Amino acid sequence: MLQLQYLLVGLSPSDKKCFEDMAKADKVHYNREMRDYVPPKGFGKRGRKRKDPNAPKRPPSAFFVFCSEYRPSVKQQYPGLSIGDCAKKLGEMWSKLSQSEKQPYEEKAQKLREKYDQVRLEPGGGAGAGGGAGAGAGGVGPKPGAGLERGGGSEAGGRGAEAGL
Repeated sequence: MLQLQYLLVGLSPSDKKCFEDMAKADKVHYNREMRDYVPPKGFGKRGRKRKDPNAPKRPPSAFFVFCSEYRPSVKQQYPGLSIGDCAKKLGEMWSKLSQSEKQPYEEKAQKLREKYDQVRLEPGGGAGAGGGAGAGAGGVGPKPGAGLERGGGSEAGGRGAEAGL
């Protein structure tokens, strides 16, 4: 970018005028195109699809199911552990598990995924009023604070079972 800047500085005014005219023409063309542009339905001004606030919460992965079960015991075993260090410890524990030890968590995650897909694909997409699939009422995944009755209790006001990861 700097090399281009130095090239433009060294140009004569008549040579610069050629590039300035091209830039003006491009800007006029851009403004004309953007004046008539209408973003596709569901997309905002910035081009990102708007999130449906009533959509069901995505189901946790097998690792997150594992974390929701073992986080209280890790917190109890290492009381001074920060959120990030707790996540690292849980990640180490998960990576040391054999495939057969991971199987129950993967099965539970698969059941939660199927339940999520079923709710999401219902007429109304799980986002209808009174559909029972809104925030906190869908029965998909652990509820905020779920699994804390085994110990812990410090995350009851957090973001749910995935808090801290």
